[in-house]
Amino acid sequence: MKTMIAVETVFFKTSDGKIWTTGQNDYFFWKRYLIYFKEVLVVARVKEVTNKSEKWIESSGKNVTFIEIPYYKGPFEYIQKANDIKKVIANNVLKADTFILRVPGRIASICWSELVRKNIPYFLEVCGDPWESLRKGNVKSIVRPFARVLSFIRLKRQCYNAEATSYVTNYTLQKRYPPNPNKLSFSISDVVLNTSLLNDYKETKYQFNKYKPVKIINAGSMDTFYKGHLTQIESINILKEKGYNVKLYFAGDGQYRQVFESKVKELSLEKDVIFLGMIPGSEKLQKELNNYDLFILPSYVEGMPRVLIEAMAVSLPCIATNVGGIPEVLNTNCLVEPRNPNSLADKIIELITDNNKMNNYSRENYSTALNYSEKVLNEKRAHFYSLVLEKGNNYE
Repeated sequence: MKTMIAVETVFFKTSDGKIWTTGQNDYFFWKRYLIYFKEVLVVARVKEVTNKSEKWIESSGKNVTFIEIPYYKGPFEYIQKANDIKKVIANNVLKADTFILRVPGRIASICWSELVRKNIPYFLEVCGDPWESLRKGNVKSIVRPFARVLSFIRLKRQCYNAEATSYVTNYTLQKRYPPNPNKLSFSISDVVLNTSLLNDYKETKYQFNKYKPVKIINAGSMDTFYKGHLTQIESINILKEKGYNVKLYFAGDGQYRQVFESKVKELSLEKDVIFLGMIPGSEKLQKELNNYDLFILPSYVEGMPRVLIEAMAVSLPCIATNVGGIPEVLNTNCLVEPRNPNSLADKIIELITDNNKMNNYSRENYSTALNYSEKVLNEKRAHFYSLVLEKGNNYE
């Protein structure tokens, strides 16, 4: 049986026909579906490129076929290519037996409209909250207010009318975008943990030393402002002014990296804020995380951030904002309000100067991460994808 999966990720295609990704949705990701389905058809934007970055990971592979949507960037380019995009989806939608839409996202929503028009049932994987991600200040676009309301209403309809829905949170997204009470819903995180790292856990003892820099890391896309990069930079400036020996490392890349680098230069923090660039793949990132003392994620909006679970899995103490699904997994004493560099700086000081707190949160986070092991999540996914298969067989 073939399943069609619609995603918002942008992929890159080289002249040899291979499809690449910057980190999300690599071939390993599709394997979770190939356990249950004979073939995966991926509906996504694909951009043809001449040269491949060394940091890209291959997404194409055996039994994974891409239905290539014409590449566009931003709402105005989308409007120019909208008819071509809709034609590609309409011409290919009947090639699959079942349909899984990873929402929110424009590509998934176009697929949804076509499926509804043809009265074809669909399944959802809800990964984020457009009401929060499109809040003022998170996205720079004149169509943002309209897009925010439209996306909010549309996702509520999508969830209510889906055959079954899987959410990355335990209750946060479910509350705002409830499933149909007469249909099944699931709580399944998107995280992909390196099982060997979980198995190889060794307790570490943190010791504060004012002469040794505390190494803090954040990992996230720089294609938006809502990951809180500017908040982090400002908090480091506050810490330096107070005399604390800290260094912040950014893992990730994106169109706004130069904005963040300019802010670092403006505050004369070039030696204190280091840009690592993209670290491809969850496994490499999880290994890199072992080199740091503290992980911070002061995002303005999140669903259930995979990178936070990954940091917890390597027993890092973590500080994050009280948004999305984060309070479901992180101790409330490690939460701060978004857009508040002073609050973040105070919380960093509170943790790094208290050896007991750092070590206790390290153990606590690792214990929590065990709930997101591959074994645990695969058992949950088995119920959801088995239902997709069952319903798909009924529709044939």
